[in-house]
Amino acid sequence: MRTLWVLCVLFITFASPATAAPDKDKSCKKLPKEMASALGSAIHQKDEFVVHYHATGPNAIQEKADLNGNTIPDAVEDVATKLIAMREMLTSNGFVHPFKQPRYQQVRQIHAIMLPVKGNGVAYESPRTMPDGTCALIIHVDNDVSSENITPAHELFHLFQYGYTMFKRPWYLEGMARWSESMLRATPPKTAPLPKSNAELTAFFDKKYDAVGVWYALTTGVDPVGQIKVPESAANLRYVSGKKMVQDDKLPGVAFMRAVLEGLDKLDDQISTAQGLTPFGWSESMQRDQKHDLPMWKLIETLYHTHGPTGRAAP
Repeated sequence: MRTLWVLCVLFITFASPATAAPDKDKSCKKLPKEMASALGSAIHQKDEFVVHYHATGPNAIQEKADLNGNTIPDAVEDVATKLIAMREMLTSNGFVHPFKQPRYQQVRQIHAIMLPVKGNGVAYESPRTMPDGTCALIIHVDNDVSSENITPAHELFHLFQYGYTMFKRPWYLEGMARWSESMLRATPPKTAPLPKSNAELTAFFDKKYDAVGVWYALTTGVDPVGQIKVPESAANLRYVSGKKMVQDDKLPGVAFMRAVLEGLDKLDDQISTAQGLTPFGWSESMQRDQKHDLPMWKLIETLYHTHGPTGRAAP
């Protein structure tokens, strides 16, 4: 049986993204002692990405293949390379790196911690001071993910989302992140009908990962061709197995999705001003409040028409 005590530590002392309030300012908070002790002694770093993992013991990497014989598990190397590939795809297509956003200007690294977790991964919005003093954003990747599992890219996109806006409504957060996965893989999600009634819209607002179908309908509506830029820095990246990280140059609606994030950035600023909040001082409940659904959707609907759709979103 896999040991899950580290997960308990994470959700009690490190602050679960589902229950914890974000930092009230842009400071980098201390990493809880229990979390620091659970990091493991094995580290693999590429660029700003630092992957922590256990080589032995109950929290050890489950996939131990080492095809290139460099003593680093392929699953670990592929996490780091996958994060670089996703960063290159996002920034080359106009998405702003979290470090360049006002919220995270003090952050210097992104740490991917490979430990047992319910689900495949978690992305934390609050920056933390690592044991070496570096201010970092943290994602949590399950230690049992396969080399080609897309979770690290999905979680990195969440960090990009956090850089833009405080909103954390699941239909937006998870649906859009699921759309972003197709920057690396060729199999697109299936489209779902755009909501046409209040009942359908309410049902959409209750979705999480499965909201991607509507997002994909929106993006194919504004951009049916969906050709994106694949920079050489990403095109040349491969898994340790030799398979290309970026499978093709097709993903609809990149400009539209950028515009949505930029629009949500302005919308949360307006709400902060109206309610006398600091820009990054929203509580967790505020970020996830259903009252934001309609203003967010109205923004998305407006942008959908602005970007030249082939059909209409909900009225």
